[in-house]
Order: sequence, then structure tokens, then C-alpha cells
Amino acid sequence: MFQRRAWIAMVHPFNKEEFLRDIVSQFKAYHRVNKSKSGIKNKSCDDLVTEVCQLMGDGRSLLVVDGLSSEEEWDQVKSCLWTELGANSGSCTVIVTTASAAVATHCSGNDSSLMYELSPLSSAAAHQLFYQKVFRRDRVIELCKPMADHANLIIQKCDGNPQAINIISGLLVTKTRTSTEWEKLLNRFDSELKNNPDLGVTIAAAKLSYDDLPSHMKYLVQYISIFPRSYNVMLRRLAKAWLAETYRRNAIGDSTEEVEDIIDALFMRSIVHPSKRTEITSGRINGWHVDDVFRQLSSSESKSRGFIDILDEHMVNNNLAISQIRHLVVTSGWTRDDDQFKSLDLSCARSLTVFGKWSSCFISPSMKLLRVLDLEEVEGLVEHHDLEHIGEFRHLKYLGLRNTGIAHLPKSLGKLHGLEELDIRGTYIAKLPPTFIHLTSLRHLHGGTMAACISQQEFDDSEMTRHCTGLLKNAVSSDFCMCLLSLCQRHKPYGVRVPDKIGELKSLLTMGTIDAAGSRTVVKEVQKLTQLRKLGMMGITKLNSKHLCSTLEHLHHLRSLMVRSDDSLSRLDIVTSPPHRLETLELHGNLGTLPRWTKTLPSLLKLCLRSTLLDGDAVQVIAKLPKLIVLRLLAKSLVVEEIAFPSGAFPKLELLQLDQLENLMSLSIQGRALPNLEVLQVCRCS
Repeated sequence: MFQRRAWIAMVHPFNKEEFLRDIVSQFKAYHRVNKSKSGIKNKSCDDLVTEVCQLMGDGRSLLVVDGLSSEEEWDQVKSCLWTELGANSGSCTVIVTTASAAVATHCSGNDSSLMYELSPLSSAAAHQLFYQKVFRRDRVIELCKPMADHANLIIQKCDGNPQAINIISGLLVTKTRTSTEWEKLLNRFDSELKNNPDLGVTIAAAKLSYDDLPSHMKYLVQYISIFPRSYNVMLRRLAKAWLAETYRRNAIGDSTEEVEDIIDALFMRSIVHPSKRTEITSGRINGWHVDDVFRQLSSSESKSRGFIDILDEHMVNNNLAISQIRHLVVTSGWTRDDDQFKSLDLSCARSLTVFGKWSSCFISPSMKLLRVLDLEEVEGLVEHHDLEHIGEFRHLKYLGLRNTGIAHLPKSLGKLHGLEELDIRGTYIAKLPPTFIHLTSLRHLHGGTMAACISQQEFDDSEMTRHCTGLLKNAVSSDFCMCLLSLCQRHKPYGVRVPDKIGELKSLLTMGTIDAAGSRTVVKEVQKLTQLRKLGMMGITKLNSKHLCSTLEHLHHLRSLMVRSDDSLSRLDIVTSPPHRLETLELHGNLGTLPRWTKTLPSLLKLCLRSTLLDGDAVQVIAKLPKLIVLRLLAKSLVVEEIAFPSGAFPKLELLQLDQLENLMSLSIQGRALPNLEVLQVCRCS
């Protein structure tokens, strides 16, 4: 019936540009046109309106506007559609959801036939929803009479509202299951409803749950809330927020695991939800967003307390006088006014997060206490001017440059003796400066990209440019041609070259992806990093593969390993004592036969193979791995015409990907094989 569909969750306050951009992005997904995010990102409001016009002009469209909060917001939405889109708007059906009867009346133009009020849950359904969440792990529900009475009163006060029931029952899960605790919660809920009758039952329940959070959990909710509503906030990006807190200074362990535990607790309270675009990876969800009700509560509190200051399109000259900024966020909607930014008091700033376009004024010498600099996906960052003096921020613990297009790091990086995490993945950085080995506190290095990130000097020395004339050579070496070459070679992975004395960084827990490039020295140095949990390495050849095997026998704490070779990985079979705690294993290169120690990895959750040239016997070995959740068999990983999964194979597998197995003609699943499979992807197979 509808050729294009879009579901827009309202962001408060309303952002016209983001609203239009979200419509275009979702409409394009159904229109089967080029879905370039960068193209949409760089368009003005007028251009976006024109594009929506074009998409709506040749068929019927459905637009759902979810969570409208005021009559003014509806007028702003209408200005983006009917007034500006003219005749084409007639082909679009718009459905609006709101918790306000007055807003619904305003949207419908007082036409009751266009309004539909959802009925509250019946008493039986409300009780079922409540008990299912509170007693989710119990087979039998047993309550003493006082607790049963308290439960009935709590459910009654929720007035059949499923969201309120979900929130209040999520809060009860965190409490001791006693009559006293339930009575306390009932009294607090009752008091909240009486003291603030205009809040509504959902917001009252949410406020109760939010106020009950400890301070560090509130901070994490506030931190997630700074991201746009449709943004997929990754777990690894959330973890670094902890680096901004003083109590993390002497902490031991993996901050990602700590944040994951907190996220699970927030999920149980219905405060955060998994991102719809999240893919199954190693059995856990990596992307999250905050529920809209809690987003408003947390944003309001962070602004009132001055905990997080946000520069957005609503900031004007007369309200920009913010003092003692601790955490500063610059949104894509804020006008890049250098004078306004320089007027800010940044002497107490401990973290800076930037979205959208970069401005050189953002690196302010007054930020002496800065601990977190998050520039992920910013546009227009010029390393020679903007990061040259990065070493002056001696308290910096996190530097995030992922997907910025930056190509070099300055030598002053070595002055950051307290730096714990460096994220340069998705950049064009191909080599770290020699001063990198001075970062003795570094715990996590995220490098490497699926694009061809080759430095200027490497281009000049490459086979492509060696015999070029001067003019042609300059053209090939230009940034424009580098980008073109990157697009042509985007299938080929590249790592980052590290200094020879990398083994001096004893605190490293994560290192990937590095380029050994046939070097024995680098592989031997990695052997000294006995605390490594995650390692990604490419450039493995016959020259250094023996040293790789020796290195793996020393890394007893390793949980994730990725090895790429354009030559051969057959020597891996000689490893006698592999890292038995491995949870993720990726092997890219000719194996011939699967290493015998693979079947001795009882904790393996995720396995990815590419170009390994294995036979059918390897599948039988992999099928017996007891905890495997994700299996990716990619280009030339298997050279077989048939794959048969025997009965009982892969008892835990949730995702199976078969891609570009040119010889594969058939796939058979026998008996009770793959009982938990959720996703099956078969692409480019015969």
C-alpha cells in the first residue's frame, strides 16, 4: 500500500534539520536509491525539503511521528510538510502519537473521527505484565498477602498504562522482595502522583525510577542522552565516559565490562533500549538509546545542575555565559562562532564531545584539566593545525579520533603520559610516531581500517607512483586521489604500524589492528605484552609466523584474536598452548587445515574465517564448539561443494553467515542442528 515509510521518534526540543534528515534517510531505504549518509549530512534544510518532495512525488508514503509533546511542536512539524511540500504532501499519510488529549485535538483540527484513543490494559493484562517482569526468573510466583495487596495498589495506580507498569515493575526488580520495601515504593509513588498531578502516571513512575538511581548511573544516562535520538550509541564509546571520573583513576579491570553491567541494570529498569540497527555480535547487544521519557528527565537535571553543558541551535549570545563547565557537548546544530566559544570558561572542563563540523577554536589552551576529547566522526579536522599541541593536555586519558579522516599524529602525542585509550580506527593513520612508546599508561589502542589508509610518504614510494611523471605523481598523491584509491581498495584491510619497542607498553589490554609487515621485531615485542585481552594483527608472513606462534603461547589472558595474512597461516598448527580464554577468533589467510587446538577452545563465542581454504572436515570440528554464537564463513574460507550440519551441531549458534563461497552448491541442516539460529545470511554463493 505504501511505497515509502518512516517512523520518526520526536526529539525535544524539536530540530527541523534532524527531523527532515531522518525522513529522507528512512524514505530512501524503501525507495532503493543511494543511501549515502554523508550526502544527507551535508545538505541544508531547503535541500532536504526538496529531496523529500521528490521522494514523495511518485507514490504513497507513510510517516509516523511518535511522541509529540505540544501543540507548538505539531505546528513545526506541519511547517516541514504541508506548507513547504505543497501538492506532494497529499500522497503522504501522517500518523501522530501523543500522550496529551489537547495535542491530539489540535493535530486533528477538532475532528474526532481522526482521533483514536488507546484503551488501557485490562486488570488481568496489567497484572500479567507486572508479574512477568518482577518475577521473570521465577517459575512459581508466591506472595504473602501484604505484598499481594501492595502489588494490586501499585498496578491500580498505573491506570492500565503499559509503559508505567513496565517502569515501576523494573524498579521493583532492584528492590529486596519484602513487604516493607514494596510498601515504601507504593507510598513514594502515591506521593509523587499527589504532589505533581500534572505529570501523568508514566512520567511519575519514570521520575521515581530515575531519582532512585545512584549518581554514577545517572551520569551514564545523562551521557547517552547527549546523542541524537536516532544515534546508535556503541558500548565501547560509553565505556570511555568512565575515564572522565576521578574514581576511575586507580581502577583495575575492563571499564567496558563495568559499563555493560550498568547498562544491563538500566535495561531492566526500562531506562535504555537496544538500538534497532544493532547486529548480533558475540551474544551481546552493543548499541543503545535512552527512553524518551528518561531522556527528558536526565537532560533537565544535567542542565539545571550544570553537570553537562550543551551548545546547540538554541544557544544565543545572551545565554552563553556558562561558568565552570565540566562536560561540554557541541552539537551539529550549533553555529560555529569562534568568539562565542572563546568566551566560555573552560578552565574546569574535563571532557569535550563534538558532533558535526570541526572548528580549530575547539582546542582551547585553557582546558588544562581535560581528560576526555571525543571527536568521533567530526568533519574537517586538520591534524597539522588542530592537534599539533595535543601534548599540552597532560591530564588527557581518552583521545577519540575514529572516522575523522585524519592521517597523522604529532610527536607531541608522546607527552600524554596519562593517556589510557587512543581510538584511531577508521582514519588514514598508517604509522604511529616514535614517541608513542612513551604512553606507558595506555590500556587500549584501537587502530586499523577497512579503507586503504596509506600515508603520503608511502604513496610516494609505492609501485603506482614510482614511474609517474612529476605532474601525475602529484595528482596521485593528492588527498582527492587517495580517497579515490581508498574506495577502489576498500575491501582490503590495513593496520597501523607501531614503533619497534612497542613491548614497553606493559599496561596494554587492547591492541588492534597493527601491521607487522613481515617484521620479526614487532611480533617478538608483542610477546612482552602479557596482559593483552584483545589483539589484532596483519602482515603475517613465513618470515614472522613462527614468532607469532611463540607469542600466542605467552598471551594467556587473550580473549579476542584477529590474524590476517596474504601469505600463509599454516604454522598456527604448531601452537601447543593456545590462549584457552579466547572468546573471539578471526583468521584471514591460507590454513589448509584447521589448527588442532581450535577444538580445545571451550569459551569461543565468535568465529570468523576468510581465505582459509578449508575442507569439509573443518565444519565438523567447528560444529562441536559448545558456546559458539556467531559463525562467519567468508570468501574462500571453505572449498567444498556441500555443507552438511549433522544433528546436534551448533547448539548455541544464533548467527550464521555464508558469503562468497564460490564452490558451495548446497547446504543441509539435519535433525536438531542449529536449534537457536536467529539470523542466516547466504550471499554470493553458487
